[in-house]
Parts: sequence; structure tokens; C-alpha cells
Amino acid sequence: MKKGLGMLVAAAVLAGHLAFPASGAANAGNQFTFELNSTVIFNEQNQRLTSPVPNMVHNGVTYISVRAISNHLGYSITYVPQTREYVLTRGEHQFRFLANSRTYQYNNQTFEHRNNGQTRLQNQSLMIPIRTLAEHTRGTLTVQSNRLIRLTFPSQTVTPPAAPIVIKPQAVIHTEKEVYRIGEPISYGDRSLNRGVEIIKRTWENNEPVFFEPGTYTISLEVENRQGQTDRSEKTITVTNDVFQTKEQYMLTQGPIGGKMPIDRAAVLSYKEVPYTIAEHDYTYVRANSPEQITREGFFYKDELEGPVRFMIHKQNAKDKPVNLYLVARNNQRQPAQVKVNHFGMAGPHIYVEQTGKSAVTNYLRDVSDPKHKAVLDIPAGQMQIVAPILNSRAVPKGQTITAYVDTESNIPVEYEVIVLDQDHDLMQHYTYLKRVDAARDGIHIRGTFEKGNRTLHVSEPVGYERNRMVLTDGVKDHYIQGIDAMTNSVERNLGNFGVSYEVKLDKVAPHTAIIVNPRGGHYGGAFLVNGNVVQASNNSILSGPTEAGILHRTGAREESVTITFTPAAGSNMPINFLFIPMQ
Repeated sequence: MKKGLGMLVAAAVLAGHLAFPASGAANAGNQFTFELNSTVIFNEQNQRLTSPVPNMVHNGVTYISVRAISNHLGYSITYVPQTREYVLTRGEHQFRFLANSRTYQYNNQTFEHRNNGQTRLQNQSLMIPIRTLAEHTRGTLTVQSNRLIRLTFPSQTVTPPAAPIVIKPQAVIHTEKEVYRIGEPISYGDRSLNRGVEIIKRTWENNEPVFFEPGTYTISLEVENRQGQTDRSEKTITVTNDVFQTKEQYMLTQGPIGGKMPIDRAAVLSYKEVPYTIAEHDYTYVRANSPEQITREGFFYKDELEGPVRFMIHKQNAKDKPVNLYLVARNNQRQPAQVKVNHFGMAGPHIYVEQTGKSAVTNYLRDVSDPKHKAVLDIPAGQMQIVAPILNSRAVPKGQTITAYVDTESNIPVEYEVIVLDQDHDLMQHYTYLKRVDAARDGIHIRGTFEKGNRTLHVSEPVGYERNRMVLTDGVKDHYIQGIDAMTNSVERNLGNFGVSYEVKLDKVAPHTAIIVNPRGGHYGGAFLVNGNVVQASNNSILSGPTEAGILHRTGAREESVTITFTPAAGSNMPINFLFIPMQ
């Protein structure tokens, strides 16, 4: 006899994995007789069975229906639409068939049908060569007459079905072409084959959306299915010397919001400056940043304040042992006091100062946008309570930094105290022994109370129709606020305006304009609330200096009004510029 193989693919009907149970498994036997050109099948008990389509001979090859194999020989069938395969499984045997194919897979190995056989579709039913089934299942074929052919299995082939064999997935990467220009966007397609088991994890490497240097680049994809089997694929593309667009052009138009881009630091100075007006608002602000280095326990700042207050606390531990920071509210009045915590954001402890500052201001602006840390403290006369206990819950190891922003509001004057204690010291037991810690007076780090803690910068003229820049936190065009160190009564100038709440109102931003932030004094890592959305500078790192810029916003096809709220981030350098660059 001749051998062939077939599979049923009715893809128009099949939208997902279709599994057909082995409905005949209970009466599967060792011997089956097929009547050719007929739907009749006899089992070894000579019982008459039927096939959904006639058993047939084509070009000398005998074919039987896979549905008959499922119904009467105890095989289960699963259709996999992604690969257009029918998978037949029983015990130790697994076949994978494609329609109209001369090859097939048996237990993960590829074979070719003998005698030019191939799978066939007959009335939308898959037919496979009977010899294919016989050869892999140790079956024998005998001709009974011109119209009858018998398939006999050894007894062990009809034992109860074992767990199906699972073929591992196949990772497949697709790109539209193999050669790209500098700055040309690349679309990566994941065309991996799951081989019947769901893929639950995909890990890409080097799949950059665009490359800006010529050369060859290898992209890899590893897939893992639900049973833990994995497969890895690699694809190499070539980037020529031809330029599709520069990195600046690409980032301006397509870079992610919160991403960073290179910029010509000298060219920025030639951008037309944007004039603006400044309106200062009464809002008490406390900066507790001096000394920045913690070398002893004690009171690092204290002042008696009433109403809304914003605290910015930024400290680095220089002691050999861990310390805790406390913000305490003491009621020295003869009546109960109520202190509300309206907003809170902190980060650290962390070894990288700029990362701590960036994360703290990000968390603070998120809480300003969507408050989640509101609290109310009722403080009896003559008593004190800890404000924002999460601050002192985190011990700061040596060499690490912690940053916090806290907005409070009291109904009567209360004395706020910023305290540092060794981790193993109890606040109540050691409070009476604490002494004042003097400020560093290093010309960089400041402590004090400032009454004009909020300001609005208003830009009424159009921006973005040409390259514009807006100079911020420079101490000249955008002056620094002044206040008092309440512990010494000395006048303080809030260098950098760290902790001041800025609201920048841009009335008319041109269509198709990119708004970006460019640090001019060194590195900058912070966050901005742009039309109500928190945007970091930058998402995955910081801006290293004047040669980098962070993407904050893009306008659409119409002129827009844009509002940007921010506070200069602790651990960074001032000044900064907002840049408005046409994208077209």
C-alpha cells in the first residue's frame, strides 16, 4: 500500500482553537476495516461504523478522514488557527497536519508523505493517507478485497490515552524590510507560533523603534508558553548612512512624552525669549535643606505657623548609623489645634540624590492632582503629634538621601519642628535632650520660612510659531523669594526657588509645537503637571545637562492654551528653560 497524510482546515469556520474529543475512545479496538468509496467502517467486533466522508483512493493512495480517526480510533483533534494545523493526539502519538501539504510532523519531527501522497480536503473534511497512521502507530495494512482494506494495531497502541505531547512555541520576528535609513521608524511584528499552548511571556531585546547610527543591529525575541517551554529568535537589520531624519527631528515628533532628546546647548541661546509677568501669592513655604548633611541629632528647623504651609525637607545622612526624620506639630496654645495634611510626596532613602528629588516631586505632584494622603490631626493644648508618620517610618542609612514635600493647614498657630534622631532612639524619651542644629551657611543649601511660596507666570503672546525659550529660576528674570530663618532671625534668599509652587499659563501655543524643558545649570531630574498630567523629566533617568531636553507636551492641529505646574526639584541644578519648537 501507499502512504499519505491529510488534515482538515475549514478556517472560515474556525475562529480559535477547536478541540474535538476522542468520542470513540471507549470502544476503540485493535482492528478496523475500511470500505473504499464508502463511509462504512467495521471494527473488530464487526460492528458497522461510519465516516463523515467516504474512504477514498486517489492516485494509488488510500485516504481516511481525520474525523473518523477521532470518532472511532480514540484520537483527539485540536485545530490551531495561528498555524492552520490540525493536531491529532492519542497516548504517545501526536500528528500535526496542514491541508494540501506533502509534509507533516509526528512527535516534533518532520516527515514527507510517501508515494507523492499529501493531505486533501474532501467536502471540507481533512483526509490523510492511511499508511501514515499505520507506520507511526506500528499498525499493519492488509487488502481484504478490491473494496476493503484492514488496519490492525498491536494491543499496546490502544491503551488509555496519555497526556498529549506539547510542541514548544516558535518565536518569529517580522519587519517590513531588512535595510533602513538613519532615523527611519522600524515596526516589529511578533508572529510567534504557540503550537497549541498559550504564550504568556514575550521578552524583546534591542527592538529600538529607530536607530541613529549606521551599522548592523540584531534584535531578539524570546517567547514562553504556559507550560514553561521557551524559544528564541533573532533578526538582523542593516542601517545605512542615508539619513531619513535626525534624532532631534524624530524625538520632537515621535518621541515619548517624558522622553529625553539631544539638543544644541549653544543654539538654545539664540531662541527668541518669551516675556512673561509674575504674580506672587501669599502661601507660607518652609525649606528645611540646611545643613543638608546630617552629622548629629537635634532640631534642624522650627517655626510657629498658622494656615496653609508647604514643607520641603531634603537631607542626606553622614552619620555612621541610620537616622529617622520627623515632622512634628506642637500645640503651645490653650485650646485644641487641628492640623490637616492636604498633600504629601516623598522618596528615598536612596544613594542617588537627584533620583530621590525627582521621585519625591513626582509623587507630590501626583498627590496634588489626585490626593491620596489627606489626614486630620487633632492636637490638645500643650501636646504634640507627628505629621506624616510615613516620613519617620523609613530609616536613612549612611550616605543615603530622603526628600519629602508636605502641605499642611492649621486653624491656629502651631509650632512645626523638623527633628533628626538615631534610629534606635525614641522620640518621646529623647525629645527634651535635643538641641538646635545650626545651618550650614554654604551659599547653596538653605533653610527658612518664606511667605510668597506660590507664583503664577503668565505668557499672553503666542509661542511656538518660531523657536522660543522661557527662562525660569535664574534669579534675574525669575527672581528668588526672600524669607527668614526663624531659628536665627537671619534673612534668607531661596536660591533656585526650590520648593516654590509655579503655575505657568501659556495662552496661545502654536499648532504642532513641542514643549520641552532644558536644564541650563547642570543635571535636572524632576516632574511637571502639564494640563493635569504628571510628566517626568525624564521617564527612565534624569537630564544630564544643557545638551539634553525632556519632552513635556505636543500641541495638536489647533492653537492651545497650556498650563504647567511644577516646583523646582531638590537635588537638581537651576536654572531651567522651557523651549517651544515647531514640529513642522
